[in-house]
Amino acid sequence: MPGADLIGHAAACGLFQLRKELSTEHCDAALRDDPANDQSLSNRGSALFALGNFEEALSDFNEAMRLKPQNARNFFNRALVHAARKDPQRAIADYDEAIRLMPGLAIAYNNRAREFEVTGEHDKAIADYRMALRLGPSLGEVIRHNLQRLGAESWAIDRLGPASMASRRRTKQ
Repeated sequence: MPGADLIGHAAACGLFQLRKELSTEHCDAALRDDPANDQSLSNRGSALFALGNFEEALSDFNEAMRLKPQNARNFFNRALVHAARKDPQRAIADYDEAIRLMPGLAIAYNNRAREFEVTGEHDKAIADYRMALRLGPSLGEVIRHNLQRLGAESWAIDRLGPASMASRRRTKQ
């Protein structure tokens, strides 16, 4: 059973969004206690990514994937790094794997659609935006805008409808 220090470091490591620099220190401490902790590696990779340290983030995600190859979030996170490094083919490949492992991950479809746009594969982008919308209706406004931009406005309007969009805006207020 992990000691209190490991649990404390791992918990602090997971709070990377609040204090990225401090989080990497907690992740480092958690990894000293348990070098095979894929979650701490993934959390540190996310913190490093947020800090713009793409190479180090990529290294952590690769190691986390080696330790736990069936974790869709690791593929998703590594795809974010590839996208940030302007490598759409590798990003698409990792989004493909994340989706294979977790088919309901709407944000992976959304992000893969953006990469398909970069590669000029607009039909695939539209299909992915549509799937993201089916899986994650909370992404509706963003996806609707993207579909309109790609010339799929009639489908987006049919799917969401002006009344539906108006009611969504009213419930947010």
